[in-house]
Amino acid sequence: MRVVVDTNIIVSGLIAPHGPSALTLSVTPQYFEMCVSPAVFAEYEEVLHRPRFFKTISPVLC
Repeated sequence: MRVVVDTNIIVSGLIAPHGPSALTLSVTPQYFEMCVSPAVFAEYEEVLHRPRFFKTISPVLC
């Protein structure tokens, strides 16, 4: 089954690595094929590079 992971799940999973969003992200590749359009990927990039998230999330991950 193919899924598109919402940007909020990505951000939450990176900010709280032991929270429910992180669990969702860790399980997704085992059971689903993650699909990302260029527009969704651009949204991931834009949100993760916002100053408030960039300080919280390691730049290596961005």
